[in-house]
Amino acid sequence: MSILLAFQAGGTVITQTAAGGATSGGSATDSIVLAKTAAGGAVTGGSATDAIVKVAVAAGGAVASGAATDAIVLNQTASGGAISGGAATDAIVKAQTAAGAQALQIFDTWGGILSPGDYLNFVLPYTMRVIQAVKTPDVPIINFVGNSQGIMPLVAQAGGDVIGVDWRIDMAEARRQIGKDKAVQGNLDPIALLASPAEIDKRVKEIIIAAGDTGHIFNLGHGIVPETPVDHVKALVDSVHTHGVSHRVK
Repeated sequence: MSILLAFQAGGTVITQTAAGGATSGGSATDSIVLAKTAAGGAVTGGSATDAIVKVAVAAGGAVASGAATDAIVLNQTASGGAISGGAATDAIVKAQTAAGAQALQIFDTWGGILSPGDYLNFVLPYTMRVIQAVKTPDVPIINFVGNSQGIMPLVAQAGGDVIGVDWRIDMAEARRQIGKDKAVQGNLDPIALLASPAEIDKRVKEIIIAAGDTGHIFNLGHGIVPETPVDHVKALVDSVHTHGVSHRVK
């Protein structure tokens, strides 16, 4: 069962099973139940968008950014097909809500490789439809798009109570583009966890201040890398708790 590094300033650890996939503990819904019991706190469910699934299938497995991936996505849009949303995504997310997920994340790693026009036409309407289909008053939705620095206002327009921000944009600028009516999540560069605890602490404080007072879930800007020392993760958690509480008191 994979754990997403997302720590609220108040100290609540948010755990997330692998997006829409099976884990060693069983299905994603089984893992939510197990994680909720083990963590004793909030559990975040999640799903990759159909865009990620379609790119992976077309590429024959795991994919990385680059010309080949870009071509798959652009050819899909050129043929008039949507590359996000769909009944499968709806079903996955709804099942995780029913299993007890207390927040949901729509995770779109590849949306940001598109031009603003292509994102607007081929992703935004379908992401918006998924969010509207699964939204409930008691389960906030996090909308994350990787490489979104060029389309941040469109990502916010697509919906979600929280907008995920990756590390490629300054958090203060992301907050400016998103506005103050939504919370933000992010956005420490995952590679920063290979730096010294002092450097990690410095960057954590900067991000918390830049995120402002509207609402912020501290998180990495994307997935944690395998080489990350566990002690550095512990230092990150301590820094988030220290600076998050200090920022709120001010």
